[in-house]
Amino acid sequence: MNMTRVDDSGNAIDISKEMVYTLEVAANRYDLLSLEGAAQSLRSYLGISEIPRITIKNQNEALEKIYVKPETRDIR
Repeated sequence: MNMTRVDDSGNAIDISKEMVYTLEVAANRYDLLSLEGAAQSLRSYLGISEIPRITIKNQNEALEKIYVKPETRDIR
């Protein structure tokens, strides 16, 4: 199978003998859409670095408020 890619000058380059890797990202893994996120995930998978611990600090008051009008209270 002949695989080619086009460089910046518009020339076709044969990559059929090169190793090509693809990453499939699940729809709910937004952390893997950036190069940094994919690299961190790969480093963790290979055991090169630890999995980062992400915590959410507890807030005293809610960040969001929902106001329900009396006429829509039974629907909501």
